[in-house]
Amino acid sequence: MTSIVTYQLSVEIDRDSLDYNRFVTHLKFFWQYMMENDKKHTIGDLSDEMLAIIKGKKVAAYECALKVKNFVQKTYHYTLNNEDLLYMTIHIARIADAN
Repeated sequence: MTSIVTYQLSVEIDRDSLDYNRFVTHLKFFWQYMMENDKKHTIGDLSDEMLAIIKGKKVAAYECALKVKNFVQKTYHYTLNNEDLLYMTIHIARIADAN
C-alpha cells in the first residue's frame, strides 16, 4: 500500500516521520479489522459527510485512497466502506502534505 501512495502521489516517503508511522499503525489496525470483519466500531452516517468534505479538500489523497481501495478489493476481496476510505484518505493526505 505504501508503494501505491509513493507512485500515485509521486512522493518520497520519510519512513522515520511521525506521519508515516501513523499511516503504518493505521494499516496494521485496518488489517486486523479487515481480517475480523468487525463492523461494530463505526461512526455511521457522519463518515459519509466527512468523506465528502475531505475528498473536496484533499483530491489527490482521496484518489490515492481509491487506488488502495481497488488494490484491497482485488487482492483480499474486501470492500472498504466510506469510513475506511475516510481514514485512509486522511492518513495519505498527512503523508502527502509532509512532502
